[in-house]
Amino acid sequence: MGGHIDRGLDTIHMVLRAVGMRLARGPRAAVASILLDRARLAWRGLEFTERREDQVSREDLLRIDTCWAIATGLMLVDTPSAASFNLKELRIALDVGEPYRIARALALEGSFAAAAGGEAAIRRSTAF
Repeated sequence: MGGHIDRGLDTIHMVLRAVGMRLARGPRAAVASILLDRARLAWRGLEFTERREDQVSREDLLRIDTCWAIATGLMLVDTPSAASFNLKELRIALDVGEPYRIARALALEGSFAAAAGGEAAIRRSTAF
């Protein structure tokens, strides 16, 4: 976010390795990931069983928060990768049921959907 893109990407790769995730290998892979994750989300739905933060494993919280950091850090530099990580954040947050992280991911997903523009984007962004 501070303009040190190459150093930031090196850090992102290091952090993602530590949590067992990786960045898409390019824009096409990121878009493919978005399409797949949106299909999974449509199939899964937005339902969740609410759990307090202290009821969720530290590993899951770390993965969710890592996805948030990647999504917000890349959103102006590599929008497809940022959107892909936000969808991962949303899916994991819904699976564990922590409401703050679900709301945060839904808000950012609405922003990504609205930024796409067009009639379908308007419907999608207001669906959240």
